[in-house]
Amino acid sequence: MVEGAVVEVTVVVEVVIEVMVVEVTVVAYRVDEKAAEQARWEEASKETIRNITKPCPRCRVPVEKNGGCMHMKCPQPQCGLEWCWSCGCEWNRACMGDHWFDV
Repeated sequence: MVEGAVVEVTVVVEVVIEVMVVEVTVVAYRVDEKAAEQARWEEASKETIRNITKPCPRCRVPVEKNGGCMHMKCPQPQCGLEWCWSCGCEWNRACMGDHWFDV
């Protein structure tokens, strides 16, 4: 090779592009309007129960207070816990004295 000579080099690059074919399956479902309406009513009922009740401190069954004092009794026969609506504790003399008729 001669000093100071320019050498021309040609490089051939082969690029292979792969084409991917993807199959897509579309599944369409029909909405049963009656079932959808029933589901909306059920959800609204559950929300109402969450908003106007408190769970029994022992068995967690929803209990609604519709008037009167803060002394509650769980409606479940197996539980029957007497508890305070205001503080959630088992009913005791402190509840009786402190917040019998809290609003």
